[in-house]
Amino acid sequence: MDKLVVAQHLRRLHRRCHLAQQSDPRKADPGSMLRLAIAALAALLLAPGIAAAEPIPCSDIPLAQRFLDKLQPGPNTRAAQHHLNRAKQARSEAKCSAELSKVDYYARRSAAADKQAGH
Repeated sequence: MDKLVVAQHLRRLHRRCHLAQQSDPRKADPGSMLRLAIAALAALLLAPGIAAAEPIPCSDIPLAQRFLDKLQPGPNTRAAQHHLNRAKQARSEAKCSAELSKVDYYARRSAAADKQAGH
């Protein structure tokens, strides 16, 4: 469920609750408030994933290289280095940012594997 769908769902639920309370607060459906609370909780839980989707600027290439240099060799580290090399060769900010997102994905996997192995 993406950010727009969650926002639309929240607006619809809020509108229903608001209209029900305006007509007669005693007749307000308690279930509608529960649905609104659940939808708000879902939106909060999705927020970190949505924030993670922000593009990574190409100016972070040196930082990414330093981070990769600290990782143990392995398939995820090689994949991250491959995408970092592609980011360095990218001719547009969008392509560079897309490659850096892939670097981030594989570097996180590699770091998790290193941590699990006790390195």
